[in-house]
Order: sequence, then structure tokens, then C-alpha cells
Amino acid sequence: MLKLHGLSAGYGVGPVVHDINLSVAKGEIVTLIGANGAGKSTIAKAVSGLLGISAGSIELEGRRIDGERPRARVLAGLVHVPEGRQIFPNLSLRENLQLGAYTHQHMAASQVEGRIQEVCVRFPALLGRLDTAAGFLSGGQQQMLAIARGLMAKPRLIILDEPSLGLSPAFVTEIFSMIRALRDQGLSVLLSEQNARLSLAVADRGYVIEMGRIVLEGAGKDLLGHPEVTERYLGGAQKAEESATEQQSESLVARLRQLLAS
Repeated sequence: MLKLHGLSAGYGVGPVVHDINLSVAKGEIVTLIGANGAGKSTIAKAVSGLLGISAGSIELEGRRIDGERPRARVLAGLVHVPEGRQIFPNLSLRENLQLGAYTHQHMAASQVEGRIQEVCVRFPALLGRLDTAAGFLSGGQQQMLAIARGLMAKPRLIILDEPSLGLSPAFVTEIFSMIRALRDQGLSVLLSEQNARLSLAVADRGYVIEMGRIVLEGAGKDLLGHPEVTERYLGGAQKAEESATEQQSESLVARLRQLLAS
């Protein structure tokens, strides 16, 4: 579905990520984990076309797209849900969702409305509030709206950048359960996430990013038990901080696995 070959990208001064080689297969969740500033969001922006690349290539379903504009990539089946949600707070939920279908201008208003109803089946909390201003939603509901807006474009691959950022534990569990459900429905997912424990729990495969380079890769469950990942992202320097929330985190993982098994 998606292949990056020797990708380097940055913000003008120099590359932030270097020689990135990764892939996402059809119907697969692949997660990028790493500290803040490691380069996860840079990779996401480069894939979606929000950031130019200085070397390498990006292929979507066997076709190079690194020279195409973001709109063309959306039409090709790739959607990026950015960090921080970036919904339009003064517009209604319905208007935010309509903007998600903007690239499909051939769709009649009735078709767009039908698409809204179809997408919101996954997000019942949104269905009854379509005429509410998006700014009145909770953080978790705004994240749901951002993902629903991305799904309006009918993607085959969706990039989710820090979808759990700033959410309550209940919403974190719900978001990760929903991500796995999207995969089960055939959608490919590239997930950029600081919550290493939960992202690796739902991912088929993962890549560990440090200082703009891939330093580890493997199956999600294997990385979850890897000593270096445990030390750097699930313990070690963060041990004191995480000890206070370890029981809560383990409870979230257990709840998530229960939801996935049901």
C-alpha cells in the first residue's frame, strides 16, 4: 500500500528525518513510536505532501506520489488526520464533515449527507449533534470528529498523528479500539503516537524513531516486549513518572484487549 525509500525531509535548515525506509501493507496498522521531536510528525507530513522531501521516494499502491500535491494524494486514497485535531470550532459538525469531502466535488449534496451518516455510524456520539458548533465538543469528541472528517474522503490509507494526545483514559481506550476496527474493515493505518504501550498493543508492526532515524522495527507485540523499547519508552528514565500511572495504563491495555476480543 505505502512504501518509503530512503526518505529525508526537513523544514529548510536541514533534514529532520534521514534515510527512512518503511512500508504499510493493505489492511495493516503500522505505528511510529519515539520521543517528542524524534521525527514522527515530519514523516507523516512528508507522506501527505504537507512537507517536501529532500531525498528518496514515496509510493502509494506502486505509484510514486512524492511529486504530487496534497489534493492529488487525497484523491489517490491517502488522508492525513493531523496532530492537534485542527477542527473548525465555529463551524458545525456537519460543516466540518462536509469539508472532509471537499476533494470529491462531483458528489451531490444528498450524497455528501449520505456519506456523513455512513461515517458517523462509527461515531454515534456525533450523530445527534451534527448541527452543534464543533468548539462545544469535548477533546475526545473533537478527535472523533477529526477522524470522521478524514474518513469523509473515502481513504484506503489513513495517517493518524498523535490521536490520543490530551485525551482522558476513557477516550484513549475508545480511540485505539476504533483504530483497530478501521483496520478490520480493510483500511490501512499509519499511526504516529507517543503512547508506545497502547499503540504497539494494537499495531501489526512498528518502527522506533530516534533523532530522525529508524533504530528498531518489528511486530508490535515483539517491540512491546523488546528490552530497549521497555527501557526507553515504557520505563528507564521515565520510570518514576510512569510508576504512578502504570496500573492505570495496564488497565487500559486489558480493557482494550477485551474490546478487541469481543
